[in-house]
Amino acid sequence: MEGWPVILRDPAKVAAMNETTRRVTYTPDSNWAAGTKALCTPSLGDLDGDGGLEVVASVNEEYEETPNAELDDLVQQLLDLGGRSGNTRVYALRAEGAASSGNGGTDATPHTQDQAYLPGWPVPVAAVVLDLLPTAGSGSDSSPALADLDGNATSEVCAVSHLGPVDVLRSDGQPFLGWEGGVHRTLKTGQSDFGDDTNCGDDPSFAAFCGLSLGALTPGGIPVLAAGSAGLDRMLDIVLPGRQIGAEDHLGLWTPADGNYVDWAPRQVNDLQFFGAPIFGDATGDGAAEVIRATAHGDLAVMNAQGQDLHHTGGWHMASPALGRVPLTGEAPSSLGLVSFTREGFLRVYPTQTPSGGDAARRALSQWPEAGHDAHNTHNLDADGERPYPPSNLAAIPMGSRVILRFTATGDDRDYGTASRYAARRTGGAVADPRWADAAPVAVSPHAPAQAGMEDAVTLSGFTPGTHTILLRAYDEAGNGSPPASIVVSVPGGGLPDPDPAPPKDR
Repeated sequence: MEGWPVILRDPAKVAAMNETTRRVTYTPDSNWAAGTKALCTPSLGDLDGDGGLEVVASVNEEYEETPNAELDDLVQQLLDLGGRSGNTRVYALRAEGAASSGNGGTDATPHTQDQAYLPGWPVPVAAVVLDLLPTAGSGSDSSPALADLDGNATSEVCAVSHLGPVDVLRSDGQPFLGWEGGVHRTLKTGQSDFGDDTNCGDDPSFAAFCGLSLGALTPGGIPVLAAGSAGLDRMLDIVLPGRQIGAEDHLGLWTPADGNYVDWAPRQVNDLQFFGAPIFGDATGDGAAEVIRATAHGDLAVMNAQGQDLHHTGGWHMASPALGRVPLTGEAPSSLGLVSFTREGFLRVYPTQTPSGGDAARRALSQWPEAGHDAHNTHNLDADGERPYPPSNLAAIPMGSRVILRFTATGDDRDYGTASRYAARRTGGAVADPRWADAAPVAVSPHAPAQAGMEDAVTLSGFTPGTHTILLRAYDEAGNGSPPASIVVSVPGGGLPDPDPAPPKDR
C-alpha cells in the first residue's frame, strides 16, 4: 500500500538514516542493546476516535536505560550484580504510513519516516533483563492486545516485553494506570498483590515469552488480560545452571482497568508458553468463558476459578490453541472442537461440551477464541471478526432475465442472528469450483434478510439465455463476508417474461 512499509526505530535514538536503504546510525548515547526484527503480527484498532484503523506494532528493539516501570526491590538487587535492564518500544502508526504529512517536529529529525507515528509514540515498555535469549528473548515477542477499557469508543493498548510487567497505554501513549515514581504504573507483579485464591508463591511474576489476550470470564463482565508468566526463581532457571528450588511457571490474569490480579490468579502451569497466547472461550457449555492455554511441557488446559481440565498432548506447543466448529467427517459436528498444534507436527482436536451452533456457539466464541482474536488478526477484543456461514439449500428459478434464488438464511455471526445483506455474482457455464473474484457482479433486488435458519429468497437480474453459475454471499454489519455458496442454473432463450412485481419473499 502507498506509504508502506514503514521502518520501526525510535527517532530519539537515530543519528542518521539513509532515505533509500533505511539503514540507521544510532546516536552515541543510544545504549542500543539488540533488536532488528518485528517478530509479531501488528494489531489493529481505532486509537484516536476518527472511525478508522491505526496499526500498533511491537519489535525486538531494546535499549539499556531506566526501565519504564517500578521493579521489585529484589529484582533490582539482582540486576545491580551485573544484569542489564531497560526498555523495548511499541509503536502506533497512522493508516497512511509514511505517506502521512509531516510536521515541524518530524521534518526536523534524521528519521525519514517518523511522520507515520502517532503523537506520543513509540513508547518505552520495561524489560527486566535485556537480550535474555537470541531473538526470542530481546525486545518483545508479543503482539499488543487492544480493547476499549474505559468506554470512550477508542482502543487502549496492552503491551509487554519478552520479560516484564504488562503496560496499558492510552491513544496518546500515556499510561492508562498513571505514573508512579516517574515511570509507568503497570499491571501488578508482586506476591502481596496476588489474588487471595492463588496457588503460586514464586514472586514477583512477570509476563514471559508469551502473547497477550483479553476476554470476559462472565457474560457481560469486564475484560480480563491473560499472559504466560514466570516467577523470579523460574527466570533464574533460564540464566543459571541447575533447577532453582521453588521455581514456578504461571498463567497471569489481571483486570487491566485497575491493574489487579483476578482473585484466583496467578495459577501454576507446567512450563513456559513460548509465542502462543492463551485464548478465551466456553469449552464446558456453561455459558461462561474459560482461559485455555498450552505450554512447552506438552499439555493443554481449560482453566477457570473451579479448577482445570488438563489434556496431555505431548510435544512442545509454540502456537495458541483454537476453539471452533471442526467438521472432521464432512458433516457439521454436534459440539465445538478444541484444537492444539505441537512443534513436532501433531494436530489434535478434542470435543467440548458446547453445542456447535446457535446462541451457545455465539457466546462461546464471542471473546478471544483463536490466535489474534479473529481471522483478521486484529488482536482487538472489540473487533467483529466473525463472518457469517454461507447460505445453504440453494434453489434457482429462472424467469426471463431474472432469477429467483431461494435458500436457507444464514446469520450475522456464523449461523446466529441476521445477516445485513446478500451479494451475488455469476460466471458463464457450469463451473465446479467457482471463484468469487473471477465472477461478474449481479444486481440484487432490495431485500431485508431473514433470520438464520429461516427460508429466504432474493431476485437477481441481468441474465441472458444460457447456463450460469451463481454465487451468493452473506455480509454482516462490519463487512465480513461469508464463503460463497453456488448453484448452476439454465436460463432458457425467449423464456418466461420478467415477473412484475417481484414475488414475495418466502419465509
